[in-house]
Amino acid sequence: MFSPPKAAASPMSAGSLPEFRRPDRRPFRPKPKRRPWGTILLVGSGVTLVAALSAYFAIKGFPVLEPPGGQKAPSAVPPHESREFNYRFVFPGGSWKQDNEARVHVKANLLAMRRTNPDAWLALAARDFKTRTPDKNEATTEAVKRLTPLRTVPWPPSLPSSSTSRAKLTTA
Repeated sequence: MFSPPKAAASPMSAGSLPEFRRPDRRPFRPKPKRRPWGTILLVGSGVTLVAALSAYFAIKGFPVLEPPGGQKAPSAVPPHESREFNYRFVFPGGSWKQDNEARVHVKANLLAMRRTNPDAWLALAARDFKTRTPDKNEATTEAVKRLTPLRTVPWPPSLPSSSTSRAKLTTA
């Protein structure tokens, strides 16, 4: 049989020494263990947030970003493309109908449409500037020239010259 080795007899063993305490120090006491409530709260909140978002996206579905250029128009009619004037037009659906009488009236060389309930019109006109791009003033002048015959009320409204008449307009 095997027996453990015997310790050598020493004249001084750890148990034979008297305990020495310094009078100016308190005996060592381990710090009480504190729970890290801040960490527990932060981790718990994070887990709760992830669980809530997972449940939301599982029910509602993950949102999909729109592709560049927007979504294609949901129409059975393909868009009209003009190489001559360099534009693309998607015809509106619903109650919109072509209106040739309005097209002649507004001098639109491409298209005029209207609908009822509520009443609305649209006109499409184009001009080829050949090799140049018109400046802002030229494009505005062209639009005003085409739309001026349609106005029934002059714009901008002319104001009376006297200050008393202006005061009557503002208070009325």
